[in-house]
Amino acid sequence: LLAVAEGDAEKIAKDKVRLAAPFSSLLRAGIAGTRGRNDLAIKELRTACEGLERSDMAMYLHAAKDRLGVLVGGSEGAKLRTSAADWMSDQGIVNPARMIGMLVPGV
Repeated sequence: LLAVAEGDAEKIAKDKVRLAAPFSSLLRAGIAGTRGRNDLAIKELRTACEGLERSDMAMYLHAAKDRLGVLVGGSEGAKLRTSAADWMSDQGIVNPARMIGMLVPGV
């Protein structure tokens, strides 16, 4: 199934829609995370965050920031996770962990 997901990520990346690149990066991050390739997951999450921010996709952006924060750890990770948690709280999201798991699976 991961190979199928990789093919899907490639197809999505080739699409001309503005969100194609960040969604493809999110998918690649999930694949990398599932395979234990945290270095690659971090790279893809950073790329996804840039695209999601440019596209004003705040929910996905903050979910990706949370997952990125978990992977990078330390003070940078704590800042990312706090930023995501604060934003989700401001939006009235009752169960942020479930929302994050739905939006950024595998990481």
